[in-house]
Amino acid sequence: MNPRTSLWTKVVGGRVYPLPYECSPLWFPETHFSNPLVMFTIFCLYFGAIGLIVTEMGISIKAYLASGSIVGLAIGFGSQNFVQDLVSGLTVIFSGPFDVGKMVEVSGQTGIVKRMGLRFTALENSMGAEVFIPNRKAEYVLNYPRGYVPCLADIPLPPDPALSVRMESLVASQLRP
Repeated sequence: MNPRTSLWTKVVGGRVYPLPYECSPLWFPETHFSNPLVMFTIFCLYFGAIGLIVTEMGISIKAYLASGSIVGLAIGFGSQNFVQDLVSGLTVIFSGPFDVGKMVEVSGQTGIVKRMGLRFTALENSMGAEVFIPNRKAEYVLNYPRGYVPCLADIPLPPDPALSVRMESLVASQLRP
């Protein structure tokens, strides 16, 4: 479906025609609501208009403003984690403790960074699972600069004198400066 057409249709003469996206009741111009100043002005106008309507109905404006402040307080507490994620996300993006494609350990999760956003950092772990870490939880970051995590493997080998001599010579060659 064309992104500029909507699911709204018009029936003319028994035939169904899709309406352009601009004709649908859900269409808003992209520039109309994208400016925060415009959004704040529209909110103030609606809030004031509803306040005038409430006053005309005989309800005290003090009660209206008190209820508005309680709702604002509830929204503020509810969006606290969201704002904390955004601030932490900006810090992560601008300070650059890790980049996309690097092997890191973030808050106990090890993997390759797939995406960095304002709210979440996405890692792909060794099992192929995608792990989403909220940026406010990215407290401890270990950056593996060579792209791998060192590990020790205990491999049992059959007893063989020739193999043990070769292993000793390999270890000795690695220890020499």
